[in-house]
Amino acid sequence: MQQQRQPGPGGPGGPGQGGNVFVQELRQRIDQYFSIVLRNVKDSIPKTIGFFMVRKSQDALQFELYNQVNTNKGLSSTLGEPARITERRKALSDVLSVLKNSLKVLQRDPDISANTVGDEELEAALRVQA
Repeated sequence: MQQQRQPGPGGPGGPGQGGNVFVQELRQRIDQYFSIVLRNVKDSIPKTIGFFMVRKSQDALQFELYNQVNTNKGLSSTLGEPARITERRKALSDVLSVLKNSLKVLQRDPDISANTVGDEELEAALRVQA
């Protein structure tokens, strides 16, 4: 009487075939993942190159524009403020400087500080400035 052989791990319908399907499925998914990553890299390289090219051209354009604005006296006078406003600003800055120096002198002189006793508003202003 002949014994019937049981199919082994590599035989049809055995556990080896299920493992083979698993390996094939895993290999297929890895290949798909690799192709997706490769496509993404292929897409991102031109985008990155374009980004840096645009950035460099922006810097060059900004530098050139800055130089043109600074060297063109007519454009500077057009974009600047009127001369009377500049003069007024300088005069007000000078007045402010004189007033600050006067306040320092008033705070240093004990005779003047003694005369402010009773004038709460002036005393408070001098304390705040000190």
